[in-house]
Amino acid sequence: MYPTAVDLFLAREVNDWPVTSQCGLYFPFNTVGQAGGEERLDELVFLILRLTVAWICVWYGCALMAKFMIGNGLLRKSAYADENRAVAVGQSIAMQIKCIILSSLANITLMRIWWPPLDTGFECHAGSEITGVIFISAEIADLICGTIHGLLGGIDIFHHTMHIWMGLFWRGNCAGQLYGALLLAQETSGVFLNYYLLMRNRLGNHWSVLPSFGMFFISFVVYRLGLNTYGTVHYLLHYRQHMPSRVSEWQAHVVAVCTVSGAILQWYWGGMIVQKAYAQLFGKKQKVGDLDTSTDSKTNGDSSHAKTQ
Repeated sequence: MYPTAVDLFLAREVNDWPVTSQCGLYFPFNTVGQAGGEERLDELVFLILRLTVAWICVWYGCALMAKFMIGNGLLRKSAYADENRAVAVGQSIAMQIKCIILSSLANITLMRIWWPPLDTGFECHAGSEITGVIFISAEIADLICGTIHGLLGGIDIFHHTMHIWMGLFWRGNCAGQLYGALLLAQETSGVFLNYYLLMRNRLGNHWSVLPSFGMFFISFVVYRLGLNTYGTVHYLLHYRQHMPSRVSEWQAHVVAVCTVSGAILQWYWGGMIVQKAYAQLFGKKQKVGDLDTSTDSKTNGDSSHAKTQ
């Protein structure tokens, strides 16, 4: 009998969250032939495929809902025609659902495992494992659907691909509980950014729009600049000594490169965002809808239709 993911995340005791080198033990994310058995690669692949199909259904379901809402006046139209495409609005809603789910689970995981000893930080934890497969499948689904409908640019595709690779590395090797949780907790900033991008050109100076940008800015600094940078430095300092032996050395080096590249990209975006925040607070006053966040619309793997300005 498999324990369930619900039981895991509702557990009150930290000891109920064991560090392990065995993944796939929690229903419905189990990937072993029987409880306590060895994980099977085909089951892991099938699990990711099932979840990817589920996210594609969510993606297109949100697009259909967006078409109904726009067509019946339930969602105010944007001043920019491209932002009124049902697939663009649907993508934003679907990615908002993703961000809410992932940020909630990842923050719970991060609080439970903070701060593990060096050796266990490179092992796995069911919280990171479960959140990880949800993340991987959501990114694959958005990469497929967003590319088909022309919603993703080159940097967006690179960003998605890098995240998918890192997710597959940590989950496939059943390792890196700390770094997986740090990566996934960054979705917290996406909750506020998605709302801002969806509503900035629909609601104008509505009271909720500017605060959503402010909350995005704060969460970006905390998660994507603060925790992400700390995790990057921590990984670079210790991965050679503490990476589990089951992990290929070349894979660990590739992840080091991806981690550094991701951190540099976040700081680049962070500089752009600070400039916009400064201009909004101390510079020439703009309408909220005039803030152009096209350069940071993909800092979370979020909706890319901000590029319509």
